[in-house]
Amino acid sequence: MIRDNLHQKWLDDVDAYLEGRTTPQALQANGQQRAGEVLRYVAQRSAFYADHLHSQVGSPSARSALDGVPFTTKDDLRAVGRSVCSLPFDQIAVYYETTGTTGLPTPCPRAAIAVVIGTTSRSP
Repeated sequence: MIRDNLHQKWLDDVDAYLEGRTTPQALQANGQQRAGEVLRYVAQRSAFYADHLHSQVGSPSARSALDGVPFTTKDDLRAVGRSVCSLPFDQIAVYYETTGTTGLPTPCPRAAIAVVIGTTSRSP
């Protein structure tokens, strides 16, 4: 699966950087490539992003792979609920909603890779 493959590529890049086997420029080039892979992945698997990425126009970005990619707002997420997911809902590792202190609660589905990347630290 692409998500497992992307996760392993990310871990390999982090290790290569921490071990001095790659340069910041190569790391940035890999990031550009991966951003394109992720955009294609979600556009193919998420009903929301299939429409959002093709019907909206974003601003220029410091990362060329993200040029023109529109922002996804809390209102967007509130309006679409689970259709934002790029995995079947039974494969979502964590699902929660914000408390809604500044408006309606916002759904926050998280795939296993997002949980791992968000909570894992790698040290040399």
